[in-house]
Amino acid sequence: MASSKRAEFADVDNCPRGVERIGGATHEPFKSSRQSNSQRMIIIKNADELKCMRESGRIAASVRDAVVDRITPGVTTLELSEYAGELIEKHGAVSAFLGYHGYPGIICSSVNEVVVHGIPNDRRIEVGDIVSVDFGVQYNGFIGDTATTVMVGVTDPEIIRLVAVTELALEK
Repeated sequence: MASSKRAEFADVDNCPRGVERIGGATHEPFKSSRQSNSQRMIIIKNADELKCMRESGRIAASVRDAVVDRITPGVTTLELSEYAGELIEKHGAVSAFLGYHGYPGIICSSVNEVVVHGIPNDRRIEVGDIVSVDFGVQYNGFIGDTATTVMVGVTDPEIIRLVAVTELALEK
């Protein structure tokens, strides 16, 4: 479930200017200038880089919370994706998903039987749907990624239990 704590809008000036920006504000695939494609390692971040990572995470959380508020009967998953795109742009960030390996959406929106990475379309959300939203933002060279699941007017105890147990599994 989405956190009840709302993220603040990111302040562009919070990210130190001396930190190397990787990728920039484009829809080009994210590439680290510090490693080749053959190297797969975790690079230890310094304090300024961690600050920038937190900013991208705050933007992602803020957009996620706003999109969750729009998940209501009658709205389409494409409308949710477009709304997310507007908010991401307002923050001076770009979608980390759009164009990634050809992915056509700003968010992944999975309704009911769509297990993961559903492509936004004209499917209207209905009462009783389980909607998962997953997306990432690229901001100052760092990616913030988030996902959540929303039950839309769900009253079936088995579905409520399913969602609760999967969330519990994620937390443990």
